Amino acid sequence: MNVIGERLRDIRSRHHLSQGEMALRLGLSDRAYKNYELEKRETPLAVAISICDDFGVDLNWLAGTAQSSVATFERFMETFSAFNEARAAYVEFEARGVSYSESTQAERDRLRAAGQRLETLGGTRAMGAAIRSFSPDDAARTLHAGDELNHFWSHIGGWMA
Repeated sequence: MNVIGERLRDIRSRHHLSQGEMALRLGLSDRAYKNYELEKRETPLAVAISICDDFGVDLNWLAGTAQSSVATFERFMETFSAFNEARAAYVEFEARGVSYSESTQAERDRLRAAGQRLETLGGTRAMGAAIRSFSPDDAARTLHAGDELNHFWSHIGGWMA
């Protein structure tokens, strides 16, 4: 087995997933995923990027050109920082109890800038990958963090307008 197939299997086993569960998580057919892991077919770049985003691994590692599987810690910290900045702006706005249209231009600008910074870093996918990387074997904490993120993210859609 070559590098990519081995690394796909490594990711899957670290997350205690069967090939079918991995395929479902990636939105692939069972056969397609199995062919990528067994290297009967080349893994498309879009699938490789999705795997890296979803599981918090480095694309160079997946391709076999880097030794570390962990996406850079600095990138995760930047993502968490952007999330905290966006969340703080949102909480402050919510505490005032006004609607988006009643908010000041400065508040809207702060909300929009924070949301755009987080979106630039990968939005919910980047946060999900960071959360899973810090607690890959703690399903309850990962699920709770994901629920919190989804709830928060669903309320900031207006920021990007």
